[in-house]
Amino acid sequence: MLYNNNGDDMKYLKVIIIAILVGIGLAFLFFKNIEREVYVFNDSSNKIYVFQAGVFKIKENAYNYANNFNSKIVYYDKEYYRIYIAAISNQENITLLENYFTNNNINFFIKEIYVNNINADFYSYDKLLSETNKDVAIDKINQDMLDILITYL
Repeated sequence: MLYNNNGDDMKYLKVIIIAILVGIGLAFLFFKNIEREVYVFNDSSNKIYVFQAGVFKIKENAYNYANNFNSKIVYYDKEYYRIYIAAISNQENITLLENYFTNNNINFFIKEIYVNNINADFYSYDKLLSETNKDVAIDKINQDMLDILITYL
């Protein structure tokens, strides 16, 4: 039996090469998107430190307790009402706020949270916070930062 392919092998080779190139192209695009998503998720600039003063199951209790603080937001996470009294991104400001709250006899817990694409004003306030030592200014800056944060939670 004689083998006669009449050029069919060339057609199959072309189809295989095109399929491989399309597959490589799609794999590259898919990998590129995954890499970008992982980068955003793990980006340490999106790490925010919140000073939490309380956690409540009952909304009224949370709001009543929150009235004890000059700067605060009450955030409901579908299970608990959390009272945040400060939020920062700059780790160096942790000591400043720890001292401030301790001197004012305020108990707190520092918690790390991740926020995607937070407003640039948040970081400006964070820098401003590091440049002040007046209680009234600290309270005002904390409240402004918390107001920004709540829109991203």
